[in-house]
Amino acid sequence: DIDEERKGSSEASVWLWLLIAVLLLTGGLFAYHTRPMRLSSMFTTSTLPPVRTEGLRGVNGVQRTDAPVAVSQSELKASHIVSLEAVAIGQVEELRAMKKKGVVMETDSIAQTKISEAQASLRRFLTAKYGIGPYNVVIKIRFPESMLGSGESKNSEIIVELAPIDIVPYSVYFFLEKILNKFSTGAFHRNAGHVLQAMLHGTGSESFAWQEYSPQYPHKMYTLGYAGRPSGSTAIYISTVDNTRNHGPASQGSKTEADSCFGRVVKGKDVIKRMQQQPGAGGSGFIKDKKDFIQILSMELLPPGYAPSR
Repeated sequence: DIDEERKGSSEASVWLWLLIAVLLLTGGLFAYHTRPMRLSSMFTTSTLPPVRTEGLRGVNGVQRTDAPVAVSQSELKASHIVSLEAVAIGQVEELRAMKKKGVVMETDSIAQTKISEAQASLRRFLTAKYGIGPYNVVIKIRFPESMLGSGESKNSEIIVELAPIDIVPYSVYFFLEKILNKFSTGAFHRNAGHVLQAMLHGTGSESFAWQEYSPQYPHKMYTLGYAGRPSGSTAIYISTVDNTRNHGPASQGSKTEADSCFGRVVKGKDVIKRMQQQPGAGGSGFIKDKKDFIQILSMELLPPGYAPSR
C-alpha cells in the first residue's frame, strides 16, 4: 500500500511540473506576440527621411549614447572639405614660420619639400570644394566720367581664367579664399605703362607665406599677379606687357623671389586696352585724383564648365 501511495504521489508530481511548463511556455508566447511593435519593423530604412537623433533621451532623461545619427552627403562633404583645408593651412603656416626665421624658400631643400607637400594638400582642398577647374572669374568695372567718350559704355567686364592648380595651387587658393570670398570694393588706381594695378578692400591684410612662382606660368601680357613683397590680399595687377623678367625670379630687389602669377584675361582684352587710357597718372603711374579711378564693382566666380567666347 505504501508503494502504491508513493507511486501515485510521484505521478502527480510529474503532471504538476508538466502543467507548470505548459503555463510558462504559453505565457511566453503570448508576451512575444503582444509586445509593442517597433518602428524598425514597420518601415525600412530607405523609406524614412534622414533625421538627427542626437538629442534623444533615455530613461529618466539620461542622454542616450547609442542613438544613431543620420548625416547627409552634403554634410559629409562639408566636413571633409574643412578637414582638408585644416591640413593645408597647418602646412602653410609652418612654411610662414620658416620664412620668418630667414630661410630662403626658393633654394632651401627642406623648404622645397615642405612646399611640395603643402601644394599637394591645397590641390586636394581646391578640387574637393571647387571641382577640377579651370576656374573663371568675372570682374565688373565702372569707368570714370573722364573716360566716357561718345557712345562708350560706363560699365564693362573682363573674364579671368585662374592658373592651373597643378602649377600654382597656393596662388589660386589665396585668390579664391582670401580675396574673392571677402572682397567688398576696389579700384584700379595705377596706370604705370607695364601694369594696371588695383587696390582691394574687405580682403584683410594677409600676406603670402612664401612667394609661389612657376616658370610654367610666367608674367606674360594680360596675366594677373599679386603686387608687393611679400605679396598680399590688398593689391593685384594686370600685366599690359610681358613682365616675365620684371616680375619673375630675382626681381624687384630680391635675389630669388618673384611675384606670384595667378590668372590670365581670356575675355575683355579690348576693355584692358581702354583701361590703359586712364588719365591722371603721376609718379610711378599712381592716379592722383580719385575721380579718375576705375571702380571694381564686383568679382564673382563663374559656374563650373564656363567657356568664354573669345
